[in-house]
Amino acid sequence: MESSSGSSGFSSLPQLLKELATLIADVSNLQNNAWVKNTELDNRFRVKHGISIATALQAQVSGSDLRKLLCRSPRFRIYPTSDPQEFHIALRDETVPGGAFKPPKNIRYRIKRPWKVDGRLTRMLKAEGAQEIPTRWSRPSRRERPKPPKEQPKLVPEINSVADLELALIGITKILVTPENAVEVATLCNKFCEYYGPIKSVMRQVYPDIKLINYLQTIAALDVREINGKWQITIKNESKD
Repeated sequence: MESSSGSSGFSSLPQLLKELATLIADVSNLQNNAWVKNTELDNRFRVKHGISIATALQAQVSGSDLRKLLCRSPRFRIYPTSDPQEFHIALRDETVPGGAFKPPKNIRYRIKRPWKVDGRLTRMLKAEGAQEIPTRWSRPSRRERPKPPKEQPKLVPEINSVADLELALIGITKILVTPENAVEVATLCNKFCEYYGPIKSVMRQVYPDIKLINYLQTIAALDVREINGKWQITIKNESKD
């Protein structure tokens, strides 16, 4: 097959991912932290190669998204932030014990609209020592007046057993579903990946002899149905007998 390196300088996607892993390892050693921000990684990549990661990636896979690509790779771990354009990356073998996120010591954050921020994220940041920058709160207009916050379920910190896997799937489903809408299995998998890595990799470790959809159907708390060719999930009404 003909090489498609073009102006990117990389002959294949695995070669590009290997270079990203090398840069992450270098920055991690300099910062003494396994987690590297995507913007920092991109800056280092630009200095070394003269192009952005996005440009190099587009030369390999048109329309590809770095975050989704890394999320699907068993080599990397992703930690989201309140800004969908920013996230932290670590090599899976180099994360701190238990796979927990360890933010840089000087990380600070500001919440301009607290009623729009997932409270779970701020709790995780505070627990890891991040500092909040105070913001003068102004009363929102009637049009954007916040709704009462939805109670966020607690997620298991890591998955070491089938019981952990079940709790994680139930918790993530509760985060995603609304009283009006179910959640598609594909959406559940993407969200799961943000917390624990690719779900297929996790299942191979704790429950290798069953397919995901079959396993979901065994969880008593979940209602799993195929609608218009797509599998969808809701939380069963606990008030029913």
